[in-house]
Amino acid sequence: MKKLLSFGVVAGVMLAVSGTAQAFECKVKESSMDKPGGFPERALTMIVPYGPAGGSGQVAAAMAEGVTGLTGVA
Repeated sequence: MKKLLSFGVVAGVMLAVSGTAQAFECKVKESSMDKPGGFPERALTMIVPYGPAGGSGQVAAAMAEGVTGLTGVA
């Protein structure tokens, strides 16, 4: 019974937090995000102080792909 109650509490908190996160979602028009003065003109360097095979390296690689898609610079 105690496990069921704690599971219910955790599920309720997760639902409340996810609802709050969706309420504060950023709603900015892409047209208002113009690039200042030709930024970026050259490649961006992302430094990750961990190995590429770990979770941090994989997240950094995914972020780099996203930034490349947004900026058009590899």
